[in-house]
Amino acid sequence: MVELCRGMVGAGTMGASEREIAALSETVVLVATYWQSFARIGRAPSGRPDETTPGRAAWQVLSLIAPFLIGDARALIDRLGRDYL
Repeated sequence: MVELCRGMVGAGTMGASEREIAALSETVVLVATYWQSFARIGRAPSGRPDETTPGRAAWQVLSLIAPFLIGDARALIDRLGRDYL
């Protein structure tokens, strides 16, 4: 994840410092790893079961990355978010 983010910063599609990249990478791993446990205990934000689906998990990860993206990359994440939700 760190190298992917660095590549995106280098390509001009992401604006993030090394410190932000490190924190973002750890948080993405945390959310992706523990989503199954979160879903298993049924703690959907609104109480609806559909909010613990894999698509919702994907959106949660995308929403962590989105604020750092620039231009077309941000538009793509917004479109993917609509598809996952």
